[in-house]
Amino acid sequence: MGEAAANAPDFLALFKGEAQDYLVTLNKGLLSLEKKPDQPAVIDDLFRAAHTLKGALRMMGYMDIQDNAHLLEDIFGKMRSGEVSATAVVITQALKTLDAITAQLDTLWQGERSPKTEMQLAPASTEEYIRIPASRIDTLLNLVGELLIYKAKTSDHGGALHQLGRQAKTFQQKLHAVGERIGPLLVDSPQEAQEVMELLHQCRVDAEYWKDQAHALDERISSKPMQLDSLMDELQFKIKQLRMLPCATIFDGLERLVRDVALQENKKVTLVIEGASTELDKKVLEGVKPCLIHLLRNAVDHGIELPDIRRSQGKPKIGTIHLRARQQGSKVLIEIQDDGQGIDPQKLKEAALRKKMVPEQELQQMDKLQLMDFIFAPGFSTRSVVTDISGRGVGLDVVRREIEHLKGQTMVRSEIGKGTTLTLELPLTIAILKVLVIEVQGQVFGFPAERVEEIISVKDENIQWLGNRTAVRWRDRTLALVNTGDLLKLPPLQDSEDTLTTSTSLASPIVIAGYGARRVGFKVDRVRGEEEVFLKTLENQLGKLAYISGATILGNGDILPILNVTDMVQASQTLSAGALPPAAGRAKKEPRQILLVDDSLTSREMQRNILESHGYRVVTAVDGLDALEKLSQKSVHIVVSDVEMPRMGGFDFCRALRLRAETKSLPLIFVTSLDKEEEKREGIEAGGQAYITKGKFDQNQLLETIERLAG
Repeated sequence: MGEAAANAPDFLALFKGEAQDYLVTLNKGLLSLEKKPDQPAVIDDLFRAAHTLKGALRMMGYMDIQDNAHLLEDIFGKMRSGEVSATAVVITQALKTLDAITAQLDTLWQGERSPKTEMQLAPASTEEYIRIPASRIDTLLNLVGELLIYKAKTSDHGGALHQLGRQAKTFQQKLHAVGERIGPLLVDSPQEAQEVMELLHQCRVDAEYWKDQAHALDERISSKPMQLDSLMDELQFKIKQLRMLPCATIFDGLERLVRDVALQENKKVTLVIEGASTELDKKVLEGVKPCLIHLLRNAVDHGIELPDIRRSQGKPKIGTIHLRARQQGSKVLIEIQDDGQGIDPQKLKEAALRKKMVPEQELQQMDKLQLMDFIFAPGFSTRSVVTDISGRGVGLDVVRREIEHLKGQTMVRSEIGKGTTLTLELPLTIAILKVLVIEVQGQVFGFPAERVEEIISVKDENIQWLGNRTAVRWRDRTLALVNTGDLLKLPPLQDSEDTLTTSTSLASPIVIAGYGARRVGFKVDRVRGEEEVFLKTLENQLGKLAYISGATILGNGDILPILNVTDMVQASQTLSAGALPPAAGRAKKEPRQILLVDDSLTSREMQRNILESHGYRVVTAVDGLDALEKLSQKSVHIVVSDVEMPRMGGFDFCRALRLRAETKSLPLIFVTSLDKEEEKREGIEAGGQAYITKGKFDQNQLLETIERLAG
């Protein structure tokens, strides 16, 4: 092992950044060649990138990864010389080689052993590096210089105050001398009395001078905090910029993702990226990337139709997804827009009724935007078919939770036949937060300002009732009204002279807040104003607190808890006049009973163990006939079945279920090794609600699908 390899850990973080840049270049170049093969300049760039990456790998001592980079270099070299063309087969081969390199590098980042160098590496993430333009560093240095100047000025002011104090002491001594002499002199000696009068006059002159000086100094000192505020604001903004990275940091590679998913689904899709230079906080970018991956996969699978269907609808056979980023004030908007089939509001309404998510009366009053918001509910799906890509009724709720964790929010617009647009509204940074300070039953809390729509005043006699819930009218909408003190379970104030009394003749402040298309009125006692605060999370110290996302310290030293508006809005959906929902968690359900049908003892016992460990009761059967007999004896909530079984296979078993009145609507999930598209279609046509292949078996996928279908 050479000297460079021996010192590899010292350069690993630097190498990581360089290698990731080359991986992005290689991915983008190959995708460009796939669309337009005759691009000599792109081939040259690819050859140089592969060659340089190979050299860096060799210098670091990663000879096994270097071998794959050498294969890539050979492919691009033959393209340059004309020995091979950039055909689909060659591009696919190059992409597979690039994937192998990426997987090997991921192993290095995780601190695992390099097979050929036998080195145990520390994870690169132990010390993160951010590339910062020198101009930003220069700006910060200039601001620090300004602060030093203010420090020097403050020191001068301190000296002036010290001198003023010495002069005041001298003045006191003079007055003392006057006091010592004034009595006897005024009686016995007119001449001495005259001297005393002159001394007193001088004291008055000195006192006037010191008063003017003190006033001037006070004005000079009091103006400094205002000047310092401006300087600190600028310094804070510039420090924020140090963590800012372009969206291209996470956008690179998404085109490849869309390409691969489209090929898997036999679709043709183009991803158009706009605004990649828009900047966001590094932590925000890291949090939003998994969300974008899921949303793009959803757009390909749910949104874009198959080429033949698009052609029959008068659309281009190639679907288009736009990924846009743009800054809007202190926020960044990221949009994922497809030109696919759109979302049917009627299907959303039917699914919401079927799952009893809201009362029917309330559902009928919802507008299109409110209905669209259902797609973010846990376990919600209008799709009858579950695939390996999406449609499991999970994911979008996770996306919303992650975006809200980043202090952002999600919105959706859709039109049948024209497509869907999902918008992620994100803050430039998540450390600094604007909050609305409110008071409830003698305690203060902060509403995140980005969640507050409006503050209104409503008299108690004007509060309405919707079923068993209180409600309030706002902008031609009827909103649920929640007493914030009751929701937070705050103790009532003791009656005292200082306690403000209320009556139905007085108007109560109501904070209209929410997320997405959901809005709720929160009744509070008083609104104090708005503050800009530095948010601190509490989970590490106190664990998760109901309806609290963090806290900060106000200027007077008081602790200000920051409210979790998402949890509060969700709680308001089940809040009635006579009862409060639990602060967290779901109501306890009776264990669901599952019929598990599989002729393989290993598969059967593995799945049984998974299901029982998650609280389900399991009945087993070895084939379709055995399962039908079990169903005549026991009632179950859902069936999980293999396909290839003796006597009666899974498809015939499912058809038999659909012919019986008592099992016609019984949910059935196929879990099988049969993974051809025609086999999946046959399973769904037979009456299955979900189709999971054992080759891609994921117990979380099975559990999530069961939870959605079993209800």
